[in-house]
Amino acid sequence: MRTGIIMLFFFAFGCQSPSQEVMYQDKMAECLIEFHLAEARMQGANLATDKAQQYFLPKEKELLAKYNGDSLFLRSYQYYLLHPKELEAIYDRVIDSLSLREVRLKNPA
Repeated sequence: MRTGIIMLFFFAFGCQSPSQEVMYQDKMAECLIEFHLAEARMQGANLATDKAQQYFLPKEKELLAKYNGDSLFLRSYQYYLLHPKELEAIYDRVIDSLSLREVRLKNPA
């Protein structure tokens, strides 16, 4: 269920002033990694939609609080949506990190 992330995409299309603060790419990648991991845990649990939302919504709030609130995340995501090269660099980091975690899980040392 991609409810939380999809909701963030919809909220991210609000107006943004270029002078507003946004997360650095490293911090944005870290945040997105945590969102994707939370989403994967929820999907792996094979929960019904209402139960999945009960799990994910508090986790989403927890993650947003960890990264200084939803307004900073949404401003940052909106900024990076408007700067696709930077967003691509962020998602390259996200994919690399998630791929490395997957390899480590499959092949513990």
